[in-house]
Amino acid sequence: MCVSPNWTGRTITTCVLEMCGPQLYCPSQSRLKAAYIAQSPRGAVFLDRDGIIVEDVGYLTAPSQLNLLPDAVDGIQLLQDQFLVVIATNQSAVARGLLDEEELLQIHQALAQALQSQGAFLDAVYTCPHHPLFGIAPYRRECRCRKPQPGMLLQAMEDFDIQPNLSFMIGDKGSDILAGRLAGVAATVLIQSPKTEATIMHHDVSTYVASNLYKAARLVLDHWSKMQSSENLSSHVAPTDSGVGSHA
Repeated sequence: MCVSPNWTGRTITTCVLEMCGPQLYCPSQSRLKAAYIAQSPRGAVFLDRDGIIVEDVGYLTAPSQLNLLPDAVDGIQLLQDQFLVVIATNQSAVARGLLDEEELLQIHQALAQALQSQGAFLDAVYTCPHHPLFGIAPYRRECRCRKPQPGMLLQAMEDFDIQPNLSFMIGDKGSDILAGRLAGVAATVLIQSPKTEATIMHHDVSTYVASNLYKAARLVLDHWSKMQSSENLSSHVAPTDSGVGSHA
């Protein structure tokens, strides 16, 4: 079922070129309201959830398991003044029957509240509940939203008129980085965590590498500043001579 976004914090199911696309949750404090939507163009920083914002406990199935990582709040606070902050997370625990979508929503509500209490804000949470090989119907399926597919990012871009060339992806797995690249974001940041595949640390798969979200946010803002400086420089470059009257 596809329904239009609302701003009440209720769950919204959208489609990515097919039925059963990613789950979308907009926290009550989300800036994705009419006044902000009118501002265009705009960028977003897409964040993986586990290992980036909260401790990766394997299958997180209850709010009581939420444990904010050090520097996560500071990192989001750095980003939120310049970008929309959007989580894009694979959660095959739903497909595996370890929790249902309502319980997953309760986890994201608790996460948003925990961050908000410390002055950090999420604008949207996109979740892929599918797995191609494991789990129960209708979640055991091939889909276009499970990273490394870029479906969650592309859906957010479509839903909220987010510009890929003004956006970034931060994650701790190769699938996060590839999803960002396939979605056409300006740059990606790989955060080293216990779950980061050792093989990708030795390949040029990510624009930057950082040790936590705060340092990743600093890299994003530095990249953004360079983009802005380059754009301003280009706008002030004198037009080139048309060649009229010149000699070959």
